[in-house]
Amino acid sequence: MVFYVYFDPAMIGSAEKDGNYALQCLIGILRGFEANCLLAEFDDYFVQETLQGGVNDLHDDNVRKALKSLLGTLQKRNRFVYSLVSGCESPDVRVAVALGQGKEAELDLVVSENAAAHRNPHGIPTSTLLAYNTTGFEADRCAAATGGRTFAADARESQDFMNWTLRKALKYCSVIQVYDEHFGKNFGGNFEYSTKVLITWLETLVAYPDQVQLHIHCGKPSGNTDHFIRTRLASFRRGRLARMPITIQFYQTAFGVEPLLHERYLVTNQMAINLGRGLDFLNPTTGRNRDGKFSFAGFDELGVVLKTIPASSLPPMIV
Repeated sequence: MVFYVYFDPAMIGSAEKDGNYALQCLIGILRGFEANCLLAEFDDYFVQETLQGGVNDLHDDNVRKALKSLLGTLQKRNRFVYSLVSGCESPDVRVAVALGQGKEAELDLVVSENAAAHRNPHGIPTSTLLAYNTTGFEADRCAAATGGRTFAADARESQDFMNWTLRKALKYCSVIQVYDEHFGKNFGGNFEYSTKVLITWLETLVAYPDQVQLHIHCGKPSGNTDHFIRTRLASFRRGRLARMPITIQFYQTAFGVEPLLHERYLVTNQMAINLGRGLDFLNPTTGRNRDGKFSFAGFDELGVVLKTIPASSLPPMIV
């Protein structure tokens, strides 16, 4: 669903030289990246700083404003991820470095006018600006952005399913918010198993385990089930996530006093995903996925909707 891209900052200057059509293509590509891509960055901020400089030097006011807005949105949503290591190389060889580190950085595409001039030891797909819309990458990216992932029951083993749907969405996130009214009221079985797999799977892949936080918003169960949930979640934390902060915010939803959203969401500091059926997407009997669909939710629109959730009368439960 989510893709990793290295975008050569030199594309800004190249597009301006090639004229208005190329600039419009550039804007369209970045708008697509805004939907469901993370942009690979060096640890010395080379990409962002060079992009900003290139945008500031553009002569067309409307293009400059549009690109500034797009870059601002990408930065606000933490879409630049520090997956590349710099050796203080000159700007003209950064594409070569990205190609060399592309496998470890899990790059799906390198967009550059001169990628063909460099060694590509891992066979990372590449594209120029004007060829971008004809690439298989763009077809896959667009399909995932508009249609998400739809899956039949038992189509994939649990770990494979998680990698197929959520791996690249969660690898570099630092905050995970889950909104699922039924998680608390129906905990056990599918919900318990799915949550256990999610947390243990996260431990194997998150880039910055000391920064990850998990917050779950759900309806309050009856009796002492809330304490049972806390105990079970605590037992799922191991290894690099042994100290991961987990907070459960229960709501009094039983009588409609503190209603949560009908839809179920997973929201990070980078993007928002509609979980469809919710956090019970795995089957403990088969160890495989249940039927359902994951899709993207408009980040800003969902943010407005989440603000309509009434404040809970219950204190948050710290795991």
